Amino acid sequence: ARRRTCEKILLQQKFRKDGFSTCAAIISKHLKIVHLNTQSARNKLALLNTFVNLIDCDILCICEHWLTSEEIRSFSINGFSLISYHCRTIADNINKGGGTAIYARSHLDLSASTFNTKPIDSIF
Repeated sequence: ARRRTCEKILLQQKFRKDGFSTCAAIISKHLKIVHLNTQSARNKLALLNTFVNLIDCDILCICEHWLTSEEIRSFSINGFSLISYHCRTIADNINKGGGTAIYARSHLDLSASTFNTKPIDSIF
């Protein structure tokens, strides 16, 4: 257990050095959800695979992946399935940055749900 704790600390230091900032980790009795700001995931796939193996999470939420729709659909994290994602487009008038993705362990029977919502402006 002590060795695994040391490995986690070293990995956290490496993630900070490599541009990751761990935003939140929610741990419950049955489900472990982790949220990461990857600040461009494009060159960090190997690091992400190492990270998810060490922390043993069930759901991984990524923000600021900076990938296109085509790239995120082929961005495969070992043992995980892509459940949902959002990528900025040219129509957003922003050339880079942004993006969110939700991955879940492949053995979990999860899928994305669509909610009919109104923009916040129309509520008030």
